Amino acid sequence: MRMRGFTLLELLVVLALLGVVFLFLPGTLQASVYRHRAAVSETRAFLQGARTEAIRRGTMVAVVQPHGQENRLLACLDTNHNSDCDPNEAPLRTLILQSSTLELRSGFHPGLRFNALGQLNTGARLVVRTAGHATALCLSLAGRVRESPGGQC
Repeated sequence: MRMRGFTLLELLVVLALLGVVFLFLPGTLQASVYRHRAAVSETRAFLQGARTEAIRRGTMVAVVQPHGQENRLLACLDTNHNSDCDPNEAPLRTLILQSSTLELRSGFHPGLRFNALGQLNTGARLVVRTAGHATALCLSLAGRVRESPGGQC
């Protein structure tokens, strides 16, 4: 008569394999959180830099998301005041995120515009998404940036 079940050795091997999986799982999850935080920080610094350029230069600076490029933002001098970066307007900054997407929503299409005082022409929201994480950067009319987890302002 043969006994059914697992041997002690088989159980130890399974437990060892599970231990290895659980050892690396938190690191992988933590890495996606770090990537997301880095993308949010980069985007926030980009927006603050565009605002600073508008104040420093004493002119309008537009921030737009080029059509079809979900991971990119462009800031330029907005000499014709249309809240867009036209080919004849000098580009100031470009943001390209490798593992994140951006969703820019403002009251005016196609982007937002900082005036010479660093104020916006309308409130805006910029959502940064990375591997299941979403954070909204909410921009007030004064040009201040506030972070909101979950993608809502």
